[in-house]
Amino acid sequence: MKQNSEPKGRIYDLQARIAKDKAKFRREHESTLILYEAAAKALKEQGVKKLPDLYALKAEYKRLAEEKERLYERYGEAKKQMQEYGIIKQNVDGILRMTPGKEWSQEL
Repeated sequence: MKQNSEPKGRIYDLQARIAKDKAKFRREHESTLILYEAAAKALKEQGVKKLPDLYALKAEYKRLAEEKERLYERYGEAKKQMQEYGIIKQNVDGILRMTPGKEWSQEL
């Protein structure tokens, strides 16, 4: 691999400078570096210059997880209510299917 294709991440640069055998370091961390390079390329293609604050992302993730939990509870309640309405509909349909002629013939 070319030396120019190496990512310019701070952590990688620091560790690569410290490593005595840079090629060995690259081989040992190749999977991580490939992921890093792919992510950097995708961000660059999207026009992202600066990454969002990690703490802000964690806070937003927590808020969204709580909202998901609340919505899932509402979904469960709505699903239960829909099942109850289905039972009521079946009962009403059963009552309406009985024609007055059948009732009279059964009583006689």
